[in-house]
Amino acid sequence: MTEHTPGPWEIEEHYHFGYRWISGPEHSQLAQVVWRMEDEDRSPECEANAHLIAAAPELLEALEALVLDESKEYIPTRLWDAARAAIAKAEGQTELSLTINEGQI
Repeated sequence: MTEHTPGPWEIEEHYHFGYRWISGPEHSQLAQVVWRMEDEDRSPECEANAHLIAAAPELLEALEALVLDESKEYIPTRLWDAARAAIAKAEGQTELSLTINEGQI
């Protein structure tokens, strides 16, 4: 798999026609995120989506470190499985060896 653009990713302050850009240190405009809906000045849900996307590299790095940690005996297996499934999804793996059902976590 090709590596993703390194983080940190940030939400650009520049606002353009209802959108904000997510940028990284090596690439500007990695993603365009809706910042407002129709008649709203800004949408809190869209803003939250932008923050989640911008945090993606750090979230992936944290999950990978967690999964590799040797002192995991006190964390339930289902949480380890969820972490591994999230990493697989972030890495673009289409066939996951496990399925995480809603409500399990």
